[in-house]
Amino acid sequence: MGRKHLRSIWQEKTEITLKEELSIGVLNGDENYVFHEPFNVEVDDQGNIYILDSGNFRIQKFDKDGRYILSIGRKGQGPGDFLKCEDFDLDKKGNLWVFDPENSRISCFTPQGNYSHSIKLKFPPRFGCIDSESNIYIYERYKGKLVHKYDSSGKFNRSFMDEIRFKVERIEPHINGLGRIAIYDDKIFLSMIYPYTIYIFNKEGKLLKTISEKVAYSKPPFISPEGIVITNFVITGLSISPDGYIFNKALFFEIPSDWKEKLREITSNLFEYSFIDIFDLAGHQFFHHRAPGMTWDGSFDKNGYFYSIKEDEKGYFRIIKYSIRY
Repeated sequence: MGRKHLRSIWQEKTEITLKEELSIGVLNGDENYVFHEPFNVEVDDQGNIYILDSGNFRIQKFDKDGRYILSIGRKGQGPGDFLKCEDFDLDKKGNLWVFDPENSRISCFTPQGNYSHSIKLKFPPRFGCIDSESNIYIYERYKGKLVHKYDSSGKFNRSFMDEIRFKVERIEPHINGLGRIAIYDDKIFLSMIYPYTIYIFNKEGKLLKTISEKVAYSKPPFISPEGIVITNFVITGLSISPDGYIFNKALFFEIPSDWKEKLREITSNLFEYSFIDIFDLAGHQFFHHRAPGMTWDGSFDKNGYFYSIKEDEKGYFRIIKYSIRY
């Protein structure tokens, strides 16, 4: 479907349909299909599906039909180990780069699941992405910057994107630390929650464009009597389709007067609802699409299918391959 035709459809329609084409995950049974806190899913050029099963300290590899192939990694601090991780990415050769904040390192594995090497850092790399030359872009607050570029051997290149600052004394860490980073056409995309903006950089860290939307659910931050800055949604996924459309996924919650109690609920994942916002590269927003149960990150394959993590009503996780209809 051409981009011009797709835009005309989006201008005329108000809804999208995500049709399930494949489901991976069960409540009980084969442990290779039982996930505990999965945070991300990636797909290689052969259609193999990789799932970061964070609570089980592993990455599960499945073929294009959802059949289990192998497990990668294990809990620990030694070579080939990792702890609680929320992000990983694939390079052009199919190697897996696991961002391991609790061990302050990035570990590389081959497509066959063999450990290759690690890059030790002075800060915890929580989120990241890999460009076509296997350069690594890490999204994490460090020395006043948010994005840090390294080559595949671990040599530092540069840092860019200043932290967002407020005049209050204390700043809630998620203002700067719970956005998401992604790459498309060797351009770096960084989505931030307040102000609600997607920043687009080239590989040298030059800001090329910003996409900013003033929308009803993007409220000014709530500043508590203690000086804590709290926003009303958290970015949980940033994915760009093969034809260049930006899918920004988030979880929304209200901030009532009893905000301390609500924050305790938030840590238990009791959000009001999850949603996807869809933009084109020119900065037009086409949809604010509610997506119940669709949590955390995901990705597109080369054919335009969207893979995402969904929490079932019974409390277990499935990884769903969706076709997108407008």
